[in-house]
Amino acid sequence: MSYTLRPQQVTFEDALRDSFRRGNRCVLGTAPTGFGKGVVIADMSMKSAALGNRVLTVTNRRQIVRQLQEHCENVGLRCGVIMGSDERDEDAPVQIASIQTLKRRQVEAWFQPDLIILDEAHQEGATYRTLLHETYPGVRALGLTATPVGRGGTKLSHFDHIVEPIKNTEVIAAGHLLPVYPYLAPSEPDLGGINLKTASQDEVGRAVEACTVYGDVFAQWEPYKHMQTMVVLPNRAICNGFLNLVKSRGIRAKIVDGTTALTDRKDTFSEFKASDCQMLLGVDVVREGLDLPIAQCLIDLQPTHQFRVYWQKLGRVKRPHPGQKSAVVIDFAGNLWRHMVHPDQDPPWSEVTTTKTIEDIIDQKAGVKCPKCGSKDVYGPVDGQWKCEDCDNIWETKKPWVCPHCFQALSPWQKCVDGKCPNCGEKVGGKPTRRVRFENGEIRSVSADEVKRRKKSKAQPAQSEWNRWVYTAKNWNKKNPQEQQKTLNWCQAMYKKETGEYPPPGLRLLPSDPKDMRRRPEDVFPYLKGQRR
Repeated sequence: MSYTLRPQQVTFEDALRDSFRRGNRCVLGTAPTGFGKGVVIADMSMKSAALGNRVLTVTNRRQIVRQLQEHCENVGLRCGVIMGSDERDEDAPVQIASIQTLKRRQVEAWFQPDLIILDEAHQEGATYRTLLHETYPGVRALGLTATPVGRGGTKLSHFDHIVEPIKNTEVIAAGHLLPVYPYLAPSEPDLGGINLKTASQDEVGRAVEACTVYGDVFAQWEPYKHMQTMVVLPNRAICNGFLNLVKSRGIRAKIVDGTTALTDRKDTFSEFKASDCQMLLGVDVVREGLDLPIAQCLIDLQPTHQFRVYWQKLGRVKRPHPGQKSAVVIDFAGNLWRHMVHPDQDPPWSEVTTTKTIEDIIDQKAGVKCPKCGSKDVYGPVDGQWKCEDCDNIWETKKPWVCPHCFQALSPWQKCVDGKCPNCGEKVGGKPTRRVRFENGEIRSVSADEVKRRKKSKAQPAQSEWNRWVYTAKNWNKKNPQEQQKTLNWCQAMYKKETGEYPPPGLRLLPSDPKDMRRRPEDVFPYLKGQRR
């Protein structure tokens, strides 16, 4: 079967080949989600195989293996699949492998590739590094991803060169990706006391469930209920609860997650494509690597501190579909407030270094600190401007603005005229944007300074209680050196006994490494030895 690459896909391939010609062995290609990287992989595999080369394509999800297999078969390319119980075709010039299966089997004993292609190359960092530099050293490797950063937003150091010939805005302008309009940010859950960097999915899930008024979720979704909708939630338990709520409203919905059998997953996707299933619920399976152009609307109920996760989720609904002019995102997780990059903008991937994460760079560009006095006591943005409360300095920002009346985030090309929102026409005035939170079954606006006060007041009681037991343990250990010493685990047990819950992440004197919990407080924090309390 023949096909024609789009001009931007041709440009992308040419840039990758040019990088190889300049002597780079491991090249990472970056293109927006929905760009058509699967087609590029199939095309480059076919052309490489035609030259007599053997190609090993690796990815981290079963569903992506099947998608890549389908792309290759569509161009008439014979390929084997290395995954689970699939029957092996050792003579096929192209092998598509699940990284989990690849780790268990010694594939290198019977298949020596001339080219390695890593799809979703931002995943499985340590495993991919081993594959490229230990299992197959010297073999040319190509990584493809929409988010070229690892965990924590860091640079993927196992690649020699990063290629980003096509920007997000360029693909949207060409009509190959949908703009997001509207992007609704009606509220955010109050996550005071929870550190998203260290909190478990269960902790985040409980906080979201406690704050979220699901009735408002459906009220905001009502104008878009004719669209095929993906819903991303914090964990499986909340998925099940939300599914029951959805079904009670007569909405057809299914859950897809890591525990869903492959056949059931395939059937669910088929139902979703046929519009027999209106909502697709999930945690991680639906947020990355899923190619379902019919998905038109995203409801985000999963707060995340990782920008790459946020960006991957947005990409699920940006693929063009007949009759669709734009995608819709309804953000109930506060992720736009957290990351402040509109899906129609270009993230500064190329500026990520070993010392600067994508989060650091975005914050720097957006102006979280006053450029005049360095203060973080900043309000806004309002109509593209920030104001410092310490020195009254006002400066421009690239952060998107959210209307406090209609909750729509302005696209980069939209501006207020005469102090009015371009979407609803309401007068905005010069007051700082207010965050909207769920509280006690109601939705209300909370000013930025009130958010700061609440975070501080919530942290103080927990911090005081934790300090109490840390210093109690330290003093006991000093007075009773011959007795069994009290560890941080003992402090944690006493804290839970008093409060009914474990100390929240992010407290001072609470170690990040679980191994340190088995040690004495003064051994983990030596400066405690000189303090009295």
